[in-house]
Amino acid sequence: MDEKVMSLEIEELMADERLVRLCELHRTGDSIFDVIRLTEMQHSAMLAWMLDPKEGHGQGDEILRDLLVAASVACQGTNALRKNSATASFFRARPPSALRVASFASAFTVKEFGAGNGRFDLFVVDPQNKFVLVIENKAGTKHQRKQLDSYATEIKSLLAANPHLRDYERAFIALDTDFDPDFDGEREAENNWVHLGYEWLETSASRAQSHLDRGNASARLVSAYCQALWQFELPRTKEIERLAAELHRDYPGAVSEIADLGVGRTEMTWLRNATIDRDLIAFGLQNKSVIQTLRNTNGMAAVRLDLIDALGIKEEYIESEARNVNICPREAKGLGNGHEWPVYIEARAVGEKQDRFNVLIVWRGRKASTPEVAEALRTALIGLHHEFAQRRDSSWRRVRVGENVTLPSLRGLVAEWEGKILSAIRSQGL
Repeated sequence: MDEKVMSLEIEELMADERLVRLCELHRTGDSIFDVIRLTEMQHSAMLAWMLDPKEGHGQGDEILRDLLVAASVACQGTNALRKNSATASFFRARPPSALRVASFASAFTVKEFGAGNGRFDLFVVDPQNKFVLVIENKAGTKHQRKQLDSYATEIKSLLAANPHLRDYERAFIALDTDFDPDFDGEREAENNWVHLGYEWLETSASRAQSHLDRGNASARLVSAYCQALWQFELPRTKEIERLAAELHRDYPGAVSEIADLGVGRTEMTWLRNATIDRDLIAFGLQNKSVIQTLRNTNGMAAVRLDLIDALGIKEEYIESEARNVNICPREAKGLGNGHEWPVYIEARAVGEKQDRFNVLIVWRGRKASTPEVAEALRTALIGLHHEFAQRRDSSWRRVRVGENVTLPSLRGLVAEWEGKILSAIRSQGL
């Protein structure tokens, strides 16, 4: 872009009330996680605090319940667990409907428990319901099959040797901050362990935010941790992403110039370089979190706006999250249970720059208005892709239909598959 044109665009951006609003929204935040980065052990300590119903977060046993429900759903969606494994047996007896009405008020957490060669990240013990939940957590490192297999064997012996715990049921959950739900290969020790990311904390984050809105300040740390960990879209973050995406769209050159301020040591640049635009650098120094947001949102929120503009999708049929955009085919929206979508197209960002996408078609039988509608939708999708016929006992399926596609290709692929899904739905008389 011509230097004069760029300068004019930057001045227009600086005068835009949306940038002012974006700066104000960032100043209302007071999260400690904006200034510190947790180690793996500290992540486990935070989880132990949140999963303990008696701690001071004010959420009771709800966060533990969220984890159990997510693990139960994951068990239903995989054939990798051995049918007679402790984890499969545990969650087979505890579907989401049972977990939602059960009480886990007597549960407590134990950190770094163990003996011999291994000390395990986190135990949840419930003496009332007589179970032990074993959680192995990774943040920035990978689970290892040998380690998980060894842990499972040691834990079995450990519980058998303890007179208080030997009759307790047990389940094994492997958490990973870098968990990829689209991964189709074999996961480490998945015959005994159910693997999860941290998406399940979105429910906890929304609940904590509701508590904050009602004046329960004890929920603040839960809300801050959940948002920092997974960038969940609560109302404030939704507005931030919308504003940032609009600024990217309307001032692409200027926003790119400002976003680059976040690369390297901006303070040193300002102090040592007299030839640069020092006012622009000063803005970056005064609004570091805004600069970071502008860098981060050159992604899914902008993709959402692009698809709305390019394909004419109404806003109620498309939603963006930190790493993906979901699009509900028009006629599928009314087939869900309440506001839920039983079928949608998911575009998930991949690669270091997150400028390419894997595209999946997602069917969620439990989100359909009736079991009959769920089965009819699955039959319709089987006609489009044979993989929807696999795992007939599962209540959800995710089938990849595009890999590593660019944004222009994504537009065409979304339009193509929306048309296919609509035709398939109509063929079933839905």
